[in-house]
Amino acid sequence: MLGSGMIKRSFLVAFIGFSALIWSVQLLAPSQSDGAKDEAQRIPQTRIETAHVAPGSSGDRPSTPAPSPMVMAELHRDADSHFRAAATVNGRPLIMLVDSGASLVVLTEADARAVGMYLSPADFTSTAQTAGGPVKIAPVVIDRISVNGIERRNVAGAVVPAGLLNQSLLGQSFLGQLSEVTIRDNVMRLR
Repeated sequence: MLGSGMIKRSFLVAFIGFSALIWSVQLLAPSQSDGAKDEAQRIPQTRIETAHVAPGSSGDRPSTPAPSPMVMAELHRDADSHFRAAATVNGRPLIMLVDSGASLVVLTEADARAVGMYLSPADFTSTAQTAGGPVKIAPVVIDRISVNGIERRNVAGAVVPAGLLNQSLLGQSFLGQLSEVTIRDNVMRLR
């Protein structure tokens, strides 16, 4: 029988690791040979053809406008210790949980529809390894994401089926394109 200290520590590790690990996405090909594994774990660079993405997206590799030292977003830590961003995705507002442990921007199925992406069950062709186990996802390229004037286009992302996430995640496929992501005194600064 586990002692209460062991149970508390296991719960704490699981809880803290949830935010950082739940969507540390590694895309796996349906069948992989050892030589193809590295290729399959890369962030997808092209849009899945069956996903209907908002008009105007080109499907090219992510483009990064030259960073402007004048454009900065400041996000304040919420009461639950998380940072959330009032983002604009494909021209529509979304509140997203900032998750630096997520490899990709991850949209809930409802949020994907709200920003003009309509998916069918056949679009969920890849698997993400999460702390809770493997999850089917639909890889997508998001036309544009903006946070307080910081905009990136053709951002690699994924959509998860309804019921798996309460909120969409602003992950590394967006954050990794920024010149600065810092936290000080409960304020996250994006530049």
